[in-house]
Amino acid sequence: MSYFFKKRCYIEREKNKKVSDKDLERWKLFYNLTREVYNREENRYVRFEDKALHCLTSFSLLLAIYGFMWKHILDNIFPPQCFLENFLSIFSVILLVLFILTWICTFRTFKVSTRKIMPLDEDMVEYIEDKRRNLAKLYKDLGEINKEAYEGNREGTDKEAKIFKLGYRMICLSSFTLIVFIIIYATYLWF
Repeated sequence: MSYFFKKRCYIEREKNKKVSDKDLERWKLFYNLTREVYNREENRYVRFEDKALHCLTSFSLLLAIYGFMWKHILDNIFPPQCFLENFLSIFSVILLVLFILTWICTFRTFKVSTRKIMPLDEDMVEYIEDKRRNLAKLYKDLGEINKEAYEGNREGTDKEAKIFKLGYRMICLSSFTLIVFIIIYATYLWF
């Protein structure tokens, strides 16, 4: 270790002698805990974003399959001439509306939300450099900032989770409806 680093550590220890070692360790533990909880919440948010992206990609593939089938139906069934052709026409339009609603709902998951983070601006640097604050007070205050950021981000992630779950259910419903539509249309083509 360098001489300057040792000297700085000595100065910090002297400054913190006023604070008991138990208090210092307690607030250090508090800060580390809040930082860990904050990081977990950020990882949870990233996982929801990744899952939503995978679902949207899979849904886009289903949409391409449906688009191909819809063009085939437009070319071969319109204008409808029997009950089954009328049913397939109406069913295809309902499926189109369901796909559009599913796309909108799933895409809402990617709505940019403001995430609270630890500030690293000049005010924070001045706050940390202030000689009147001891190390325990800094740990406590920084832990409080992490706690507030965690609570705000948790609310945003929970809202996004609800939107994602709704989008996922709609993708499942759209997929099931598309399978039923394919079966009905294949049966129509068979006979």
